[in-house]
Amino acid sequence: MTRYVSVLMATMLLAFVPAAGATSIDFVIPGGVSDFGTADNLVSAAAMFFEPLFGSGLDVGSTIGNGTPSNDGVGVNCRDCELSFQTGGLFAVDAATASYGPGRVFGVTGHVDLNGNNLVDAGEPNGPLLVGQFAADTTVINKVLLGDVGFFSVSTIIESINPFLTGFYGMPVTAYTGEMTLNFTNANPLPAGFLFFSDAVQASIVVNSVVPVPGTLFLFGAGLLAAIGIWRRELSSPTSRSS
Repeated sequence: MTRYVSVLMATMLLAFVPAAGATSIDFVIPGGVSDFGTADNLVSAAAMFFEPLFGSGLDVGSTIGNGTPSNDGVGVNCRDCELSFQTGGLFAVDAATASYGPGRVFGVTGHVDLNGNNLVDAGEPNGPLLVGQFAADTTVINKVLLGDVGFFSVSTIIESINPFLTGFYGMPVTAYTGEMTLNFTNANPLPAGFLFFSDAVQASIVVNSVVPVPGTLFLFGAGLLAAIGIWRRELSSPTSRSS
């Protein structure tokens, strides 16, 4: 019985030990200004409650592995890659922040040119690269109050990533959680009826890590089954029956 308790407690401790370092596949947004008359690099939101924050055609310049099992630190050119999103509706606003609800859509499309030949080759990530939705509130912070110009938003996304891209970085095909930090400069003056309107997106990033819950539960469950096996063997041993 003592061995059973020891194995179970050790398994519980291992299951909840955090990872030694962050491992992620990152989408890098270099920043830029929209082409005249287009919706590229555009971030906007109407100045009304329940209206969402939109992002349209935000240029994604590259992907990079951060602590990944394969190609760690390798950045790859992303050809014609664009990020578009729509948050949930506006539910709170003051001079410092605006808060948007979860839900709605988030996605990156384009071609990750793994071999650098500017062609779409078999086995290269092409088309939808990331598909997800906002899993928590999006907070847009007024950076003017922090001594800077512009705004930035911080969001959490639950998503799936193109399997060719996860394979390149040696990452599993599973659910991912994304953290988007999006910097942009608000128009001055704003167009009538807008809370945010920007066609000047600054350097930004989307960091994507594996959702840890399934692995944690698997480890805990495997340890629990092992502990139960030891307990059963002890109960069936001659020493246990004689006592």
